[in-house]
Amino acid sequence: MKLKTNSTFLLVLFVAFAYAVLGALGLTLAIPPGYASPVFPASGLALAFVLQFKRRALPGVWLGSFLLNLANSWLHGTFSLTIVAMTAVLASGAAIQAWAGSWMVKRWKGESWRHLDREQNAFGFLLRGGVLACLMSASISVTGLLLAGAIAPAEYLFTWWNWYVGDTLGVLVFAPLTVILFFDPDNPLGRQRLRIVAPMLLILGLVTLAFFGTARWEKQSQDNQIQADGGIVAKQIADRLITHREVLASLRNFVEAIDDFSFAQFEQFTLITLRDNPDIFALSLNDLITGSQRPGYEAKMSALSPLGSFQITERASQARLIRTPVPLPQAKEDWLRRILMRIDGVQQVKESKYIMLHAPRSALPEIRRLLPGSEYPTIVPLEGTTEKVAVHAVCRENVFWETLESLKAAGASALLVLPVEKMLP
Repeated sequence: MKLKTNSTFLLVLFVAFAYAVLGALGLTLAIPPGYASPVFPASGLALAFVLQFKRRALPGVWLGSFLLNLANSWLHGTFSLTIVAMTAVLASGAAIQAWAGSWMVKRWKGESWRHLDREQNAFGFLLRGGVLACLMSASISVTGLLLAGAIAPAEYLFTWWNWYVGDTLGVLVFAPLTVILFFDPDNPLGRQRLRIVAPMLLILGLVTLAFFGTARWEKQSQDNQIQADGGIVAKQIADRLITHREVLASLRNFVEAIDDFSFAQFEQFTLITLRDNPDIFALSLNDLITGSQRPGYEAKMSALSPLGSFQITERASQARLIRTPVPLPQAKEDWLRRILMRIDGVQQVKESKYIMLHAPRSALPEIRRLLPGSEYPTIVPLEGTTEKVAVHAVCRENVFWETLESLKAAGASALLVLPVEKMLP
């Protein structure tokens, strides 16, 4: 088969489509963040098309690479204006690489570059179009990834090498395959397509399978290592928690055994414990007292403390210690609690409605389900009938006409919706 087209527009579309399809296949083997692949067939396709159709194919290479990487970024949820600019840089790298490879090959062989039936010609073609030209895209693209923040500086060399190897392998395998498909049927190499293409595709398939197998084995090894490390960490944490519980138990026994211990005795006991357990930063004994006991307690601690005056403190903003406010008297606390309860009642009734309706007993489960925001409706028997009951409920959500229509369809009747003025929970 020999591909011919006089329409540059159709050629650009075809090259872009073919590049994107082969590129997508290559990116299935990509390493995170998904731009560099160990085998990238589209690079070989791009070189062959630019050799065959010269500069007319370059816009197709650029467009195919741009759309491929833009879609890849969108699928990974990293789409932004910065990513669009970075994708344009990647596309430029791919187009420059294809042009550079074509220029070096044609400068070496001219228009006789298609004759790859001799080992010397094939080696020169792959050296110039692959090994040397692929330095371009790897350098331009990976630098673009670094400047866009897609990779860290520590990942630059690894990503560059992976990108270069992927493009080079793509050229080494797919450029000759594409070139062979473009030869005339009367070309000696063209008549041997099947004998040449089949082994190359077989080798590529085996390499891909080997890569997948190695990647899966490595992932399984990493998962096993993480699981083993996680088990060790979990056991260490459990052991430390047991140790901490034992420390607290020993502190409680100390307090219970010595009723009137001094600051010095408590400090000596805790210093030994803290020295043996460096992951415990501090130990303290906090007495539980009421607001009325606070003045006497602070005076007592001030007399016993070697640091002098003692005050109950708390940590405020900016890690400053301040004196804990004195609690309100009980009467004021009760008054404040009532005010807060009333405010809470007013807030709750803002959107609350009181619904009354009649319903068959058999429809009560459906009625309860349809009542918006209602927890436990009140069920009242109706005089003169045992089949129907009155349902009263406070709904804490808006009641719309659709809700009333659904209740009526479920069997409710005599529906009445009233506003709620006050409510105490």
